[in-house]
Parts: sequence; structure tokens; C-alpha cells
Amino acid sequence: MMKVKMKISGGFRNSDTADAIALIRSYISTIRKNGGNVIEGIVSAFHNFPWSPYLNKDICERVLLSHNLALT
Repeated sequence: MMKVKMKISGGFRNSDTADAIALIRSYISTIRKNGGNVIEGIVSAFHNFPWSPYLNKDICERVLLSHNLALT
């Protein structure tokens, strides 16, 4: 997928951008492979509680509710 991104956009301007995109894609891929909800994972990451396959849904719900968010 990185090669496609480079071909379509004409490449990355620096290696930091490529590293950031790779990190985000890896995070999303891990959530999908473990059957998690990607949107919930991204929202929880923005609230300093990144998704982990070792955490159960009850813990995630409590943390998100403490930030006035709710899982659907």
C-alpha cells in the first residue's frame, strides 16, 4: 500500500511523513485483525487511551464515558 501511495501522490516529502503514515496504517490494521471497531480505536487513541487487544470492552466503555463519549 505504501508503494501505491507514493505512486499516486508523487512520493513523500520527508521520511517523517512516511513513518507517520506507516504507524497509523499499522494501528488500524491491528484493530481490524483483532475484530475491533476502527472508529472506536481512533477515538480512544485521541483521548490518550489507545486500543489494545488485551483490554476488554467494559474497560474501554468506562474510559470513553469518562470523556463524555459512548460506544455504539
